[in-house]
Amino acid sequence: MIFRRLCYAATGLLFGMSLLFQSCNLGGEGPIVLSREAEVSDEYSGWGSRAYYTGVALQEEAGEPAVGNYIFLQIYVPAPGRYYPWAMAALNRYDTTVQKELKITITPVKANSLTRVDSVSIPIRPTRALEWMPSKGEKRWVEFPDFGSYFLIIEGLGSEEARIVFDKMLLTNHADYAPKGYALVEDTVKTVLPPAWAFGVLYGGYTDQEETISRIERIRNNELPIDGYWIDSWFWDYKNRGEGPEGYIDFAGDSSAYPNMEHLWAYMEQRNIKSGIWIWDAIQEPGNERVFREFEERDFFDGVPYVNTEAWHNQGDNTLIGDIDFENEAAVAHWKQELKPFFESGLDFLKLDRSSAVPFMKAAFEATQELGRETKGRGFILSHLHSTYDPRMKRYPAKWTGDATIAWTQPGYPNLENYSMGAYRENVIMVANPRKSTYEVPFLTHDAGGYNFFGADEQSDSLYMRWIQFSMFNPLTTVFTTHQNLSANLPFNFSRQALDNFRFYSHLKMQLFPYIYTYAHLTHRTGRKMIQGSAAHEDQYLFGRELLVAPIVERGRESREIYLPPGQWIDYYTHQSYSGDQTISYEAPVDRLPLLLRAGSIIPTRPYAGSIEAGSNDTLLLQVFPAGREEGSFVLSEDDGVSEEYLTGAVARTNFAFQQKGTRFVLDIEAVQGSYEGMKQERSYQIQVLFTRQPESLSLNGQSLPPSAYQYDAARQWLTVDLGSLSKTADHRLTVR
Repeated sequence: MIFRRLCYAATGLLFGMSLLFQSCNLGGEGPIVLSREAEVSDEYSGWGSRAYYTGVALQEEAGEPAVGNYIFLQIYVPAPGRYYPWAMAALNRYDTTVQKELKITITPVKANSLTRVDSVSIPIRPTRALEWMPSKGEKRWVEFPDFGSYFLIIEGLGSEEARIVFDKMLLTNHADYAPKGYALVEDTVKTVLPPAWAFGVLYGGYTDQEETISRIERIRNNELPIDGYWIDSWFWDYKNRGEGPEGYIDFAGDSSAYPNMEHLWAYMEQRNIKSGIWIWDAIQEPGNERVFREFEERDFFDGVPYVNTEAWHNQGDNTLIGDIDFENEAAVAHWKQELKPFFESGLDFLKLDRSSAVPFMKAAFEATQELGRETKGRGFILSHLHSTYDPRMKRYPAKWTGDATIAWTQPGYPNLENYSMGAYRENVIMVANPRKSTYEVPFLTHDAGGYNFFGADEQSDSLYMRWIQFSMFNPLTTVFTTHQNLSANLPFNFSRQALDNFRFYSHLKMQLFPYIYTYAHLTHRTGRKMIQGSAAHEDQYLFGRELLVAPIVERGRESREIYLPPGQWIDYYTHQSYSGDQTISYEAPVDRLPLLLRAGSIIPTRPYAGSIEAGSNDTLLLQVFPAGREEGSFVLSEDDGVSEEYLTGAVARTNFAFQQKGTRFVLDIEAVQGSYEGMKQERSYQIQVLFTRQPESLSLNGQSLPPSAYQYDAARQWLTVDLGSLSKTADHRLTVR
């Protein structure tokens, strides 16, 4: 049977070759990587489609596993040789007592001759989290004798106790290559930069117009930063507490709850706060008859409307619903036209739910680009995580993980039947562990503090504080929760200590904006995320190259083990120095996030402001940590933060570099390379350098600095130097002896 199917498929194989594989040679001697998703298999027998929270996989069907059940994938091999397979897989039941070896067997077959290649097996270890699992044993590769088209016959050997869930196959010609995330190695799609304001602090809520303004006022009065606020799903049906189906989606919003949207958006705009609303990809008929009929009569639905039996925003549980056809250009144009009045009254961005299909994301993103009054072309959407493998998601790279449980950890996560997206610990690991499917998302955020209780009773000041510490060291920070959480995850609804903790770490994030935004630019240029983790240490990560973040993820703990990579590391708070390539015990009371700096780092920061757009890089504080290193550098990237001009080179880069030899320390600030609209020609600088002893003399560009220009804190070993305003078009050198 399998060979008959192969014969049929071989006929048309060469006509759609570009659709059959993703491959990448990472330059020179870099690996060739071939990958295929399970759900795009041409045929399978004995397996069934399995939707889960972040995508679609295949799972062995119930009953005694039968020999001969298979998944049939097509792949193109660009070069002959030995390839090492990896499977993204899990078990539908986590049970360490299962004795039978569970494995996936891969048998390549040459398309033009139907010649079999020797099989290789991948053992599936007990786990319910989809992870990359390599082939093992003496022979852990398949030999492709020639380039060209092959078929992969994938057979699962599960057991009665545990069925295999298979999500993706990867093959590489390098034995030491270890995939990260979903192995999005294809670099033909560049990661798009979110607007600068998105790297501040965003909030969301189930609030009407009056409550929205009141909440924003409390945030600002407590000296907390706020860059954006979105009104979640109740925007469409606030009077019924979001129950629907009325209002989902009527393109009007709940006018009784938001009687003057233009005033609301203007209030936010005047305070440098971007406004957003929640939206999904369908229209329910009851209460929304006008728009439903318009879409139906114009054939703007994807297929025939059907009965929606899901209770979510559908209190009748038996409602006619139509999925909008976002691959129909006319439907998209009409959808945008319906949204246009919101943007004309001042709306800035959209939060997407129910789907993160690329056509939906594309339409929503373009709507914010084209219609948003303040975007100047750089749109912004916050989309649901869902499937993460499609490289095109890098055009719409801001995602949130999903509905997290307000708890320290979610036992047995992931339960593929439960839409709860882990708890605090699981969200840390989603960001930090390269084996997780979520790792490859360029700008991943989550509901800081947790979304819902889901039966847990663990909300506390300490959990909230630890979660907030971690969330501020994500590229994007979003504070949001269910209406059932009376705290709204806002710090002034917790203890004074929790409020102070939120203020300290949110201020620190805002001050680190020049550093964070530079790494966002690097993600765009190189494809490398600013967060880099290690599967061997799954709950710690590098935030950029210079900062090591190791959140406390266990209840009641005030210390943890941290693995320090090779090199020298410095405690952010105490400036204590540690040698790398070792594991240390780190003391961290509840109000302290374990945070270390790489020796030789230059960290650009700026004065705190209540929003990214209210602040500027016109004054920079450079923090330098030589710690025995002879040299170090950092290249700052800047642009206008709102347009797409960065795509055509409108970026300014400033190189900072230090050298230290003997008793002489030199910091060079080189002339800015490049420019962007609105860039000023001067900048004020303050320099802080970690020195172990009092300096004897300082000079700037060969001219001695007066004692009033600097001070030395012997207790903290900080030398602080005020350089004043300097031209960006010239080189400058600070010399310390």
